[in-house]
Amino acid sequence: MEAHLDLSRIELQIAQKSHSALVLPYLTLPALETLLISDLDISRQDFLSFLKRSSPPLRSLSLSSEH
Repeated sequence: MEAHLDLSRIELQIAQKSHSALVLPYLTLPALETLLISDLDISRQDFLSFLKRSSPPLRSLSLSSEH
């Protein structure tokens, strides 16, 4: 079974920050294979910290700016 996270489907905004910017600093997902993020409100440092902390075997990464 593939581990999949789609942050494009969550509608959450607090203090002008999107869901991804709020959620990623608290996640560690070492088995994550597919990651979809529809907003680019994530700092480079937070995103790189997430990837380093998780070291996931990503097979698919989709970043877009729908908002």
